[in-house]
Amino acid sequence: MTPHRMRQQILEGDVVRTLLKLSAPLIFTQLVQILYNLVDTFWLGRLGRAAVSAPAVAWPIVFTVTMFGGGFATAGLALVSQYVGANKWERVDKVVGNLLVLLGALSIVFGVLGYVFTPQILHLLRIPEDVIPEAATYLRIIFASLPFSFVVFVFSMVLRAVGDMWTPTKINLATITLNAILDPVLIFGWLGAPAMGVAGAAIATALSNAVASMVSLVILFKGWKHIHVRLEHLIPDGSLISKIVSIGTPAGLSNSLNGLAFTTIMAIVSAFGSVAVAAYGIGMRIINIVSAVAFGMSQAASVMIGQNIGAEQYERAKHILATTIKITFSTMSVLALVVFALRYDLIEIFISDPAVINTGAMLLFYFSLSVPFFGIFFPVMNALRAAGKTKISATLAFVRLWVFRVGLAYLLGRAWGSVNGVFLGMALSNVLGGLLSLYFVFWTGWMKKIID
Repeated sequence: MTPHRMRQQILEGDVVRTLLKLSAPLIFTQLVQILYNLVDTFWLGRLGRAAVSAPAVAWPIVFTVTMFGGGFATAGLALVSQYVGANKWERVDKVVGNLLVLLGALSIVFGVLGYVFTPQILHLLRIPEDVIPEAATYLRIIFASLPFSFVVFVFSMVLRAVGDMWTPTKINLATITLNAILDPVLIFGWLGAPAMGVAGAAIATALSNAVASMVSLVILFKGWKHIHVRLEHLIPDGSLISKIVSIGTPAGLSNSLNGLAFTTIMAIVSAFGSVAVAAYGIGMRIINIVSAVAFGMSQAASVMIGQNIGAEQYERAKHILATTIKITFSTMSVLALVVFALRYDLIEIFISDPAVINTGAMLLFYFSLSVPFFGIFFPVMNALRAAGKTKISATLAFVRLWVFRVGLAYLLGRAWGSVNGVFLGMALSNVLGGLLSLYFVFWTGWMKKIID
């Protein structure tokens, strides 16, 4: 389907049918990415607690850094989707070019700083001593490959803003497949390769992202779906950069604070030892499978909402948000029941350690009660960002993660003297965050376009 026909469907077509059509590739991509992460966990689980904990330790740290850049990509999505809705295609290429330059520079700075200060970061977070060597190895390799990840990030955001969900999905699928193939080869030394353990898993990820970034750049510069970046689009435009920074900084700071909250949670969990860290890492990957539905549908809804706001169809934008919440909340409730029933079996797939299995099952017990509220929170957050209301979304995210999640996890963890208190606090934060976000479903002040 051409971008013009997709735009027409988004602005005039059946909401549910369009939402499902746009969200299907996003959910599929999320599930494939999570499946890879689970495969990664499965292989590293063969090496013991320290190895399987390394990605779990590294993820919130890298997330803190990458999501600051992600705030500017969010600004790009808001601008591109609204320009498409307003039928101003000539502005899209300029936005993409400036995004690439801005995020390219940021990724190099973040990558160098992260690589240099990895040991200090891990010690600051009180990561268990038996986990630090493996986590440091993994984290430094991921930091070194950060520019590749940022290019893919921009590419995916921009094409989805136009309404092309399948092209990023195909590239992500190819990348994940390559990553999954390289994983056991580099971890265990198959096919004559050296056995590199945890480093092999990180290198597999870095190589796969490098290939994906090269393909993404070729597509953008050769032209695709009315997007055709040229060298002149890479020349910084002061007013455009200013607008991207103005919209993106609150989202970037919010994202980084979100990542820092997850990093703080990891520090709180780490205080209870390597069993808690391993259980947390495995359990959260399983929760991410369930979350794929809410992530995918809310991202699709954000494109629809952004284009409708750009076309000044505010009532339709509000209807899209309400419809998305109804679908995601219902679906997440069913999936949560499945996780609850199979919690012990799910953890046991990845590790045979009884202590880790029991602790991980408790995490799934608490989280399964709160997972349906993802179906409220994520659609609201993405709707606010698509509208360019990043200050509001940043405040909402801050309250959910820092006031509710970190606060309750710390207090209940100390009160119980057990990591189970931490898990309960995290689950309660999802419920409270979802209920708080309901206000924005009915408030129409967020629906106002930001483009000229």
